[in-house]
Amino acid sequence: SNVFRPRIGLGVGTMAYYGEIQNYQRKFVPTVSRYYGTAFVNFPMTRYFNAEFSASYGKVAANERSLTRNLNFESRIRMAGVQLFYNFHPFLKAQRSLLHPFIGVGFTSFEFLSKTDLYDANGNQYYYWSDGSIMNVDEDSPLASTATELQRDYTYETDLREQNLDSLGDYREQSFAIPFTIGSEWHLS
Repeated sequence: SNVFRPRIGLGVGTMAYYGEIQNYQRKFVPTVSRYYGTAFVNFPMTRYFNAEFSASYGKVAANERSLTRNLNFESRIRMAGVQLFYNFHPFLKAQRSLLHPFIGVGFTSFEFLSKTDLYDANGNQYYYWSDGSIMNVDEDSPLASTATELQRDYTYETDLREQNLDSLGDYREQSFAIPFTIGSEWHLS
């Protein structure tokens, strides 16, 4: 009965931004959440251990619009990882229990590519005026009287790392995580 039976899965979820733009630090704001997709292959190595390989793709974004600050970004996030799960098999009788607890630990590598929306589809730079409008010329420019109003297109075309707005230079766009998992499977039949 030791048949190799991998499980293949697809899923969706949401990614949310918590940070200094629009002060999303302490509350859940569903309007900034974005969907992501994930795929995984989980297979038993022994009666006690399962290994899982996964890949995910999603985005996070935030927009702050006020008379003093006008900031926006969108980050594409790609992740790939491996995780090892332990299922407590020797301690629990599988045929007597509907719930099957497990724990896991792994390694995940991820990449985030952050962009901002500074230009419209025609290449005009956005200038935010003190009256709340978005124009194609700076409010203090001698040509301000000839300015025309623009509408943001929400196409994030400008690489934030190249802009160096926070003086961080050529920062890495990759990192890693060590995920810990505690969960339980519920066998319906």
